[in-house]
Amino acid sequence: MRIILVCHRPLLFLLFSSNAGVKLNKSITPHELYHSLGLTEAQRYEAYRELFSLELGKELIHDIQRASSFSMPLGDSRFQAQIDEVDGRKLGYAKRGRPLINPHA
Repeated sequence: MRIILVCHRPLLFLLFSSNAGVKLNKSITPHELYHSLGLTEAQRYEAYRELFSLELGKELIHDIQRASSFSMPLGDSRFQAQIDEVDGRKLGYAKRGRPLINPHA
């Protein structure tokens, strides 16, 4: 399981540092999935750090930034079709500018 979070950086660091055992914060309550990462605190810390050990390529980082900028799902065409079906509308990048005027109307 790999996790990619897109959120406010100070919050991201706070969550990571607490869940990875770097700097504990009593205001953060671990999710039940976090507890499933290991039997002991040390195992959970190590497993949580491992989730973030993935190096992302420049192209993937660009795709993530573009998708988050336009509030678009990031995935293959099958995943996007599933999102279209659930949402009930076609997702995609809208054409910019004014609508074309039909000169024959």
